[in-house]
Amino acid sequence: DDGATSTGITGSTATPSGPGTATEVQVFFSRGDPDECGAVTGFDRTVVAGVDPIRFAFDEAVKGPASSEVSDGAISFFSAATAGMVRSVTTDGQLVVVDFDDFRDSLGPAGATTSCGSSALLGSLNATAFQFDEIDKVRYELEGSCAEFGEWLQSGCLEIERDDWEAAVAGQLPGKPMEGIL
Repeated sequence: DDGATSTGITGSTATPSGPGTATEVQVFFSRGDPDECGAVTGFDRTVVAGVDPIRFAFDEAVKGPASSEVSDGAISFFSAATAGMVRSVTTDGQLVVVDFDDFRDSLGPAGATTSCGSSALLGSLNATAFQFDEIDKVRYELEGSCAEFGEWLQSGCLEIERDDWEAAVAGQLPGKPMEGIL
């Protein structure tokens, strides 16, 4: 087992352990299929006791895939250049707000602002968020601004709801990645 989980979101992939022990979470990366831009695969990470698993998952996601995961076909806009760029992860009820440092210049020229690029980026981030059962809505910000993050992706401020995300994943069609989300 390479620790990878197939695409899609069904409930939580975060596996809590007993008090004072480690927790398993996943980070999600694209496989680079041009017909399924938002399709992602989960890769296991172990969270040590006392560390917030939601924050940890996003910190791991912005590091990009490990070399063994790249060898297994994982690709991401995130890399060592974006490691540490999560400013904060806060929860308010069932909403999680993930605020990033402005990582746009660190993503390279690969095109996260294209339709396919946006779907791949959001696919990775949304799958990372919605693996946690307690999260029903997620908002992304750049330097504290949801509008800035959304304008960068040419969509305005985004608050993505779990039900919409799951419906988009279930209904994903070639050539129409994440229709209804962007």
